[in-house]
Amino acid sequence: MSNTSATTWRVLGTLIRIRFTDPAEMPCTADYLTAACNQVGTLTTLPPIDKPEVHRALAELIKMGLVRVEETMGTFRYGETAANRFQLTPAEHAVLAVLLLNRPLTAMELLKESYRLYPFRSTSQITETIDSLESAHPVALARHWPPTTDGDARFTHAQYEEAAPAPAPTAGPVPQPPDELEQRVAELEQLIDHIAPPLDHER
Repeated sequence: MSNTSATTWRVLGTLIRIRFTDPAEMPCTADYLTAACNQVGTLTTLPPIDKPEVHRALAELIKMGLVRVEETMGTFRYGETAANRFQLTPAEHAVLAVLLLNRPLTAMELLKESYRLYPFRSTSQITETIDSLESAHPVALARHWPPTTDGDARFTHAQYEEAAPAPAPTAGPVPQPPDELEQRVAELEQLIDHIAPPLDHER
């Protein structure tokens, strides 16, 4: 899991956030998920990601058992399974989503960022939940981060790494939108390419 990209954790965090804030949309389409991933955050500014990047992240999360895929009325939809996989409480699930979508945060920042997901009442509830994510599961899901210059403790998800600066975007041709059938086929092919290993034709 340590080689997993930051985009993959961002997609997982977005799926969890949607489960709390827009449950009627779950499982959601790749288009809806891409738009949700690119919503402007209040604390952390993240570079935009496109649908192919979301597909690559989904394929990785499917292999890890953290995302399930369904086909509904001819459309592929995706739902996260982190709560079942790690036996998370609603409080742990909510905090994990916030950690996955942000830089390291203080307990007060986590309290403010999680208000739409879970009704935490104090920073002590936040730190108790962080402690549980760190030690109460077979795999550590959160960890401490070096404190702020003011000495306030900070926390992040267990796989967080400082991101390198994003390269400047380059101009290119504007792709034409595919029709519905082509889009469905392309989406399925992308998932298969990332999940299934290529065949060795020389054997």
